[in-house]
Amino acid sequence: MLLNKGETMNEEYDFVNRYRKINCNQKQPILPEDGCKNDKIIPTHRILERHKSERLLKKVSGNLGLGCKLNNTDDLELHCKIYRGKKCVADLYKEWDLKEFRMHDTIKISRLGKGFKERFYKIHEICQKNYVVMFFPPAKTRTDLEVALQMVICEYGFNEDVLEWALAIFDRCRSKIKPFFKAK
Repeated sequence: MLLNKGETMNEEYDFVNRYRKINCNQKQPILPEDGCKNDKIIPTHRILERHKSERLLKKVSGNLGLGCKLNNTDDLELHCKIYRGKKCVADLYKEWDLKEFRMHDTIKISRLGKGFKERFYKIHEICQKNYVVMFFPPAKTRTDLEVALQMVICEYGFNEDVLEWALAIFDRCRSKIKPFFKAK
């Protein structure tokens, strides 16, 4: 069962009940409120997993004095932006059936001018030293290379210290690679 310490069965049932008055012990799907216009049916256990992840994220970010704005979709268990004041400091998501959160950002590196290869390798080296993974979505322009940056945070160790550490490392990495975005 997905109950946390101090929770009662009624709290979980009340959450599920808001969707379709289904007992949380059943594994039958919950139909979206739009009457299945989008043909996506979300199983009850996934709704409960999303609820658990949302509570964990809100608790951890709230204890650090950070705000979070949820942007959930049916494709992801959790997607949100983390704010410090009015500034967005991270884009965080969690995929269904995976046990980790991922911090995400997208940058563009100019292909124009001299030294593209050297700048690219310098960015790669900085990311690698800071536990940040780089991957490349399909190219949209010839003048810029779009690079997605990701950092994985294990769900089981997700707490205030870990989130604060991950935000600091991710921010430090972004600030170090920023000078290499454009050709000199």
